[in-house]
Amino acid sequence: MDRPIPLATPSIQHGGPATPGQAPSSGQVPTFLLVIAAVLLPIAVTYGMATESEVRVLAVVVAALVAIIVIAQPMWGLVAFTTLLFTRPEDSFPALAGMRLTLATSILALMGLLLRMALNKEPFVRSHYLNCVFGLTIWAIITTFSGSATDEAAQDLGKLAIMAFLVVNLARDVKRFWVLVWGVLGCTVYLAIHSQWLYFNGVNLAYDGMTRSTGTGIFGDPNDLAVSLSFGLGLAMMLTARFKGWVRIVLIAVAIELSWAIFMTNSRGGMLAFLTVVAGYFIMSLRQKSIALVLAFIAVQLFLLVGPSRMTSFDNQEASANSRFWFWSNAVDKVKENPIMGVGFGKFAENNGGMVAHNTFAQSFAETGFPGYCFFIGCIYYCYRRRLVPQGEDESAYPDHKVVLGMRLALAGFLVGCFFITRTFTPNFYLFLALPVAAERVFLPPPKPDPDGKSAKRMPDAMMIMAIAFLSILFIKIVAEQNR
Repeated sequence: MDRPIPLATPSIQHGGPATPGQAPSSGQVPTFLLVIAAVLLPIAVTYGMATESEVRVLAVVVAALVAIIVIAQPMWGLVAFTTLLFTRPEDSFPALAGMRLTLATSILALMGLLLRMALNKEPFVRSHYLNCVFGLTIWAIITTFSGSATDEAAQDLGKLAIMAFLVVNLARDVKRFWVLVWGVLGCTVYLAIHSQWLYFNGVNLAYDGMTRSTGTGIFGDPNDLAVSLSFGLGLAMMLTARFKGWVRIVLIAVAIELSWAIFMTNSRGGMLAFLTVVAGYFIMSLRQKSIALVLAFIAVQLFLLVGPSRMTSFDNQEASANSRFWFWSNAVDKVKENPIMGVGFGKFAENNGGMVAHNTFAQSFAETGFPGYCFFIGCIYYCYRRRLVPQGEDESAYPDHKVVLGMRLALAGFLVGCFFITRTFTPNFYLFLALPVAAERVFLPPPKPDPDGKSAKRMPDAMMIMAIAFLSILFIKIVAEQNR
């Protein structure tokens, strides 16, 4: 259950949490920041004149203006943070290499959010999902205490916690939620077009007699690219069921573009994610479930018939597939050797011949042990835990529950693909996880109070999470041993 926690005493609060369709008031933040701008900009210009560098003057002034805008409008700071995650300018422009633009933007947006909430006496959202993200972040940092990379780990992991906190606390009304969703969809469309532009300009991955499209940075692997595009495909298909007219036509074109881009990656994990989204969409959107199942089956068969050979061929003796099973088996061995701490955050590759696990789940339990893995599974569990429609009530009374269902579908496709890639500690993974949680708060009615108290529900949830964590490790172990 999500509940607001006031940043000030109830006697001086200006109201409760933002309700759907109603954005919180801006309060004193813009005036406060105008004063900061009046001080910072002259200092920036003076600094540039002292160094006699026009480029440096421009850079400092632009940086100061961007910082002020992000702090004044943290929602747009979150959109900028999301855009930087997908576009990765540090990887495309050598002059920006080494600059932690995403980290800086996330911190500024967080500062703006906390400042606005404090000045306006707004509550922040507490949720089980955020508890699990913070727990995973803290535990993963603890696993580095025996090494020498704790500071770097704190920076990398801090982005995950900040991303989750920003999404849940900023996308808390209808308007801002859709701003973020359209922003994420736009970023995935950019990824698709950029990968195709690179492909047709000769920048691609040649492998086993075929060429595969790639992106830049963390999307340089075709598998990572395809799985991320599958989430955007899920969003586009979900939105086609909600919007009509020319907007629907544009969304259909976007869905076709994303599907084509997924095909060009020749990724088998991407193919499974694609099929999950398409089949799930038919089942979700059609009332006649028997017809939906038939259409989903036909769609799968057509893809297997016309899809690229590498995407539709599953040979466990093929080198790429076989090596994955060895990595998974090694990950299971590592968590058995140290079930509490694992090998430590960021250390699995050092214990696996320089290779990651190629499985998001295996990477998690290998590096953070069983406690950290339970936090990781909890993050996913609470994206699906809440009922879409209160028990015993007609779903027609809650038409917006399909928005949450669509978010869960997009996430399901992404998670299927994550079984074959390593996305354990990347910010966009926690962005995708946070969207269904934010959608629940915006579009679903508040949960009814638990008459038995909080502890009565938490224990079964904790036991369920631990059971899922244990069974998933066992499943990975069985699959690895049977196929390596």
